[in-house]
Amino acid sequence: MNLEEMNLKRRKILAAMLEEFSDELIPAKLAEAEVTEAYEKPEMLSVLFEDLAVDGADVIGDFFFAASEEDDVIQFFHNVLTLDEEVTEENIGALMQAASIVNLYAPAGAFSVNPLEKSIVYRYSYALPMELSDEELRDAVDLSMGVALQMVQRLGYLMVEVARGERDLESLYIFGEKADEE
Repeated sequence: MNLEEMNLKRRKILAAMLEEFSDELIPAKLAEAEVTEAYEKPEMLSVLFEDLAVDGADVIGDFFFAASEEDDVIQFFHNVLTLDEEVTEENIGALMQAASIVNLYAPAGAFSVNPLEKSIVYRYSYALPMELSDEELRDAVDLSMGVALQMVQRLGYLMVEVARGERDLESLYIFGEKADEE
């Protein structure tokens, strides 16, 4: 498949997902790809999920395909979910530690803290064969988005509670206790 056909297929899938979210009255937009000398920003579907994580914490989801080359056999679909919770100089260290602990229990993807944007992020990248039919690719994208959203619903509250000072790091160890420091 040539790159032009592949990008058209991807665009159609993102546009169909936008339509689905719009039909459900979920705020969403599709941003065009942007290429500058400094970077290449892919076409991206951005969605606002209200109250997804915990106690009114909204989540902004950015969904996009990574750029591919003509001879690639694998393509990547990225789910980047940003939790709307304040990250401060006071809690950033604890949040970085919390992310490493929570990730022990995340079966897919990973939480992290972006110190430049002062945000809590969950990222799940899904590898897919290039030669999927339109329907197979759409189903895989839908599954990928569902997995990412489920991980934020299941584990995001832990990150939010640490950010708010409502949970200490010790309580994040679900199975067993933290190893004694020597």
